[in-house]
Amino acid sequence: MIVTRTVLILASSALAIAALGLSACGSGGSEAGAQAQVPDQAGKPLTEVIKAVRPGVVRINVKTCEQGPGTGSGFVYGPRLVATADHVVTGASSITIRTHTGGKFKAIIVGRDAKRDLALLRTTKPLDEPSLQLASATEPEIGTEVVALGFPRGLPFTATRGAITGLGRNLTIEGNRYVKLLQTDATVNPGNSGGALIDDTGRVVGIVVAGASDDANTAFGVPAERAAPVLSAWASAPEPVQPARCRTVTSGSAGGASTGGGSSGGSTSADCTNPNACPAISSVRARDAGSSIDVSADYCDRTPGDVNDFQYTFAVIAEDGTPMGGDEQLASQTSACNTISTSIGDSFPAGTYTVVVRVDNLTNGVGGRAESGPFRIQ
Repeated sequence: MIVTRTVLILASSALAIAALGLSACGSGGSEAGAQAQVPDQAGKPLTEVIKAVRPGVVRINVKTCEQGPGTGSGFVYGPRLVATADHVVTGASSITIRTHTGGKFKAIIVGRDAKRDLALLRTTKPLDEPSLQLASATEPEIGTEVVALGFPRGLPFTATRGAITGLGRNLTIEGNRYVKLLQTDATVNPGNSGGALIDDTGRVVGIVVAGASDDANTAFGVPAERAAPVLSAWASAPEPVQPARCRTVTSGSAGGASTGGGSSGGSTSADCTNPNACPAISSVRARDAGSSIDVSADYCDRTPGDVNDFQYTFAVIAEDGTPMGGDEQLASQTSACNTISTSIGDSFPAGTYTVVVRVDNLTNGVGGRAESGPFRIQ
């Protein structure tokens, strides 16, 4: 039996499955406390149980620097919190949560544990969907009826029925050692990773992390009783992880085919109602890198807190004012001053451009903007 993770990697326009050998496929904390929960479904038909928990199951779309876009599953843990498997978001440069109503929410990692294969995400805005409850502090018994919920192979929401077939499984998956996993015969496939494994009361008894490529009816998950204290700790005391930076941006001098690099040393905050509180962008540097435009900027936050969530927006503007492309990033910062960077591609036609950078402190509701000096691409 070959065990691999069940995260679905989307390469070009085709679906490429990463290592589908045995494949890696509650409430808690201060932020999760106010979230409406799916009520106990004990005694109801399984179809009604699945219908009740469906709104709390989400699709997770991830962009990475090396493997490109991928998708996994997760479930709502709090008003802005989503629980999933760590390998779903490892190396992510951006994360987007898709809800059952079609809503899209950018998210960042606020806790991850590669050894347990667990991660907690925080969205930029509260989720309206109810959170799923974690099961009791004891493991389910062998024979317990369960349902795996998620988005296998890029398909819409899917529920597969099975039972707990083993407990305390210790496995090595793609070079990583996992201990005390539960085993189920519910079918899982790439894309199920991070999804909820629920019992007949609608409570989460496990989080899917792996499945067998040579046996669709053998899958593994992290038991809820092991996941609960970790998720609760992250909800109460976040441990933010910065998004991956796919390229290292150098200084703002000319490069590639450009005849000059643009640099600006001032921030303009005309659209900020309280300029004294807005993030101060001290410089913006942009240059042509041949197949993309490299941008970096320095800023200092004037309302620092313990952890602030930021949205960084980059826009390439042609000489006539036409928007030509851009990028958006989310991050949590604990320091007051930071440098941000991105690469905006593909190739741009010859012409003169500037880059506008906007820094929004989502925690405090203030923002500022600045732009580079003009630079030319030949």
